[in-house]
Amino acid sequence: MHFPMLKSIFRILKSNKYFKDSLMVFLILAFVLSFVSISVPKASAADGVPEIISYQGRLYDSSGDLLGGSGTNYYFRFSIWDAASSGSKLWPAGTPSTMTYQVRYGVFNAGIGDTGAGGDALTLDFNDDAYYLQVEVASLSNFSDGETLTPRQQVTSSGYAKNADTVDGWHASSTPSANQAVVLNSSGNLEFGTTAPTIQAQNGLTLQTTVSGDINLSPAGGVRIVSATTTQLHIGYDSSNYFDIQVASDGGVTLDATGTDPEFIVSDNFTIEGQLFVSGTATSTVAGDVNFDSGTFFVDSINDRVGIGTSTPDASLDITGTAPAIQFTDTNNDDWLIVAEDDDFEIKEGVFGFSPSTRLVIQDNTGYIGIGTTTPATKLQILDTSEQLRLNYDFDSYTSFTVDNAGDLTMAAQGGEIIIDASSNLSLTSANDLLFGITALGESTSRTDSGAYVIGVNPDNITNSASTSLQFVLEDLDTAIADAVAGGV
Repeated sequence: MHFPMLKSIFRILKSNKYFKDSLMVFLILAFVLSFVSISVPKASAADGVPEIISYQGRLYDSSGDLLGGSGTNYYFRFSIWDAASSGSKLWPAGTPSTMTYQVRYGVFNAGIGDTGAGGDALTLDFNDDAYYLQVEVASLSNFSDGETLTPRQQVTSSGYAKNADTVDGWHASSTPSANQAVVLNSSGNLEFGTTAPTIQAQNGLTLQTTVSGDINLSPAGGVRIVSATTTQLHIGYDSSNYFDIQVASDGGVTLDATGTDPEFIVSDNFTIEGQLFVSGTATSTVAGDVNFDSGTFFVDSINDRVGIGTSTPDASLDITGTAPAIQFTDTNNDDWLIVAEDDDFEIKEGVFGFSPSTRLVIQDNTGYIGIGTTTPATKLQILDTSEQLRLNYDFDSYTSFTVDNAGDLTMAAQGGEIIIDASSNLSLTSANDLLFGITALGESTSRTDSGAYVIGVNPDNITNSASTSLQFVLEDLDTAIADAVAGGV
């Protein structure tokens, strides 16, 4: 689109103390902005817009004669203000640069913002509707005879074409950085700068596809969501079925599913390198094998087995290790251990690793059982300095067995008697005595006794029995005691 040259002509009559012959200076000012026809398929086309405003004027003397003749240099300074008089200077920031232009028969052409001609870069964004151009002119290069022409001329809509290089004062870029507008790059993608930019919304931000398709996040690094609110990530099917992820101030993560049938489903491998806490009263269900810490705890879902220390359990509960143990601790902090150690099975009292006392051992190579000893020498060996065995009918009726340091066995019946069945014999196969209280029933060593046993507390008063069974010997003893009592012995 083309616009004809726009000339805004005004005359300024002012006393001139610098020009010869006290000439009056008449300046005809015109802003001329030449537009070229620009096809704008996307905002990046604005990169080619020059940031120079063409300016044309004429200089007259007080008689109306054109100055400059066939060509004379004059010196100009340009600045833009926010008011026709007084006000504040908006551009440039400092003292305007001096630009040299030739005036020929009164006419001169200048480029405001033309740095190649010694001017200041036109950095003003033209995003306001009140801009006024101030012109200063001098005939000497040191600008010692310069004067400011008044009034200032308001910049019309032509000058705002400079804003074609910006969006409301922001420069557009396909790889934007700070204070730049974002546009699509050559691949049709929206690209931000390389300095970790932030997208900030005051009251929420929505990314939505209006018809179909996905919103894909494919970062080369990662996606970070940082917020001190109660929920950092909210993923929903609709307003009633959704999944929240919350990170607390101590770093703990809460996963909260809400809906008609809320579940957290992992269809592939799920690795936790830290700690996992499961709370609540609902039942947690895990399908398939479960392996904690590479076999520390393993659930074989196919064979319904649990392995501790092994990922290939051979039984319903398989505990494997150099000294696998199960420890039981009651409410009084009393500890008991079941240990497989040194090829033996042991029950111990105490805490594992703190020298617990062995109470029962079953040897692996012999099958011997030891109670009070770790080296049983027979099928069952009970080692203790007091009563070693007690056989109970109930709590009050029992017989105890005690072996003393001489190897003697004492059987004590509580609530009854020690009875040898009539079909069984009690045989002494050595010269040792069988003691009844302080009475000794010894094996016969004399041929004349014919295998009889000596009985009584006073052998001088009681005759030997010729009976060959313990029952008849005891009957003889009973008769002998009766006779002795009757005879006053």
